[in-house]
Amino acid sequence: MNRVDILIAQVIDSLPKGKVITYGSLAELLGWRRAARYLAGCVRKLRLCGFEKWYKVVREDLSIQREAKLPLLMEGVEIRGGRVSEDHLVKPDEIGIRIVPVLKRARNSQRVLRSFMSLEDSLDPDQIELAAGVDVSYVDGCPEIAVASCAVMNRSGEVVEVKTVRTEPVFPYIPTFLAFRELRPCVMVVKRCSFDVLFVDGHGLAHPERFGDACHLGVVLDVPSVGVAKSLLVGRVIDDRILVDGDHVGWVLRRGRKIFVSPGNRVSLESSRRIAENFIFRGPQPDPLVIAHRESRREAARIRAEIRSRRRKT
Repeated sequence: MNRVDILIAQVIDSLPKGKVITYGSLAELLGWRRAARYLAGCVRKLRLCGFEKWYKVVREDLSIQREAKLPLLMEGVEIRGGRVSEDHLVKPDEIGIRIVPVLKRARNSQRVLRSFMSLEDSLDPDQIELAAGVDVSYVDGCPEIAVASCAVMNRSGEVVEVKTVRTEPVFPYIPTFLAFRELRPCVMVVKRCSFDVLFVDGHGLAHPERFGDACHLGVVLDVPSVGVAKSLLVGRVIDDRILVDGDHVGWVLRRGRKIFVSPGNRVSLESSRRIAENFIFRGPQPDPLVIAHRESRREAARIRAEIRSRRRKT
């Protein structure tokens, strides 16, 4: 289990008999209430891991899962119309243990690291010879295993090297906090490669905090980086520009399918587009990212097959 899972388990375990808490209150305790809908996945994971008190977390409208009805009734919780009574609800300020607001701290760290980010070119975008792409995949049925691949390609479209690592994520998937889940595996694999610029499968400046995954990774590694995402995270698109609160933060490239490009670190806004276009040879994305994704998925599938084989033998 990752750190957020452990904190959630501690909160649930501290609830008195006959008391429940909402996903929103859990998220508030962790420091970011908007993460409530994503904590359902964390609670589901706890249940699969054998955590017995998973049923004590209810939705914002106090409705419950069908499987939670019996254990709640056994604790004396009043249920009407598929909803628990408010009398059984525990508010965040009524929790008897101290919980570290990890999401609040994560957001603050993004804001601190942002001050180290540069949007000035550290190299001529048209003189870049080697571009790397990094992507992370997860083993189906085993989300505790992350596989990161880094692929390096030259200006002629030739693959120079591909590296892959396997590790364990320490943070759940929560939008706008993706770097905290994928930073460790990305750093591990990227450090094994040599390149001029790094493409990251995620956003850069086009992020609510103007500090997406590509910025985070670029600052931590002190390398030029560009974010390339398949969907828009924040803002709106006018022509080929991504605008957030009126500020131009990225680009939309259309190569059969839209991709959203924004600078990460040591790359200017204008150059982020040119660099991405220079390394698109066959599909809608820069090819180093395509290869990294393919290799990480291939290794994840191989690991999954090994796990299934071991389980059949036992």
